Amino acid sequence: MTDQTDKFEHKIIDDRESYIALFDNYEGNKQEVFRQILDIRKFEIELYWKRTSFFWTILSAIIAGYFITFSKSDSSINSLKILFSLSNLGLIFSVGWYFVNRGSKYWQVNWEKHMDTIEDDIIGPLYKTTISRKHYGSPKQFFRLVSPFPFSVSKINQILNLVLIVFWLLIIVDFVRVNLIFDFTRLQNYTSFFTLTGIGSILAIFSLFAFTQTEINHIFKKKKRSKETKINFEKRGLK
Repeated sequence: MTDQTDKFEHKIIDDRESYIALFDNYEGNKQEVFRQILDIRKFEIELYWKRTSFFWTILSAIIAGYFITFSKSDSSINSLKILFSLSNLGLIFSVGWYFVNRGSKYWQVNWEKHMDTIEDDIIGPLYKTTISRKHYGSPKQFFRLVSPFPFSVSKINQILNLVLIVFWLLIIVDFVRVNLIFDFTRLQNYTSFFTLTGIGSILAIFSLFAFTQTEINHIFKKKKRSKETKINFEKRGLK
């Protein structure tokens, strides 16, 4: 039983005994803690696939819109504006999806670490015990095309995501090369639709990277915020 006086203090937990001791002073038991961990982990996995479905739906619509416009394009300025807008929008959503994928994986791994640490005392090493990677992950097993193989589903998702990012970048580069001629001596070129759209896309992507990281691990901030939860509640009254 640990001392109650330090239960709200910030701590670094770097061994299993210290982790288990965190729950010694609280009502309930380790079974309840373990159940909560399983539920939250399941919830994170469900959210991961819901987010994936959301981005696939949006990106499928953008891709369909792009190629429908491209097939009917008459090289008019309006058609070019639509194509450039859709390609930039596709790039922004693809980059956003990539960051969402990595963020979702971060929280999934967080709860898996919790589970790996505490499960031995509850049900034994169930989740840490898997079928043999030496057998099921062998080159021979890989070429058995209908046999199981230890692929990472989330990594496949991220790679497909990166393929989409490269796809949109190639489309944008080719569009600029074929359709746009930028004259640095003409002021109106700096305020054209295509220039402003490109700048807006760059700013949007930078914002996704710079302003969406959790405060406790923000790589742009030299002084990290305290890893403590600030209490800011308000209790409603009853009439």
